[in-house]
Amino acid sequence: AEQQLKDLKDAANELTQAYPGITVHAYFVRPHGKQIHFESVD
Repeated sequence: AEQQLKDLKDAANELTQAYPGITVHAYFVRPHGKQIHFESVD
């Protein structure tokens, strides 16, 4: 999980550097029965 969090943050940083002015929101997706839940990553 720690590596996934680092990867998400690195990707968000690269996107904001490549496209100044955009806002990037990162989420983990977790299965919950037949549904999925999105959990915000800070």
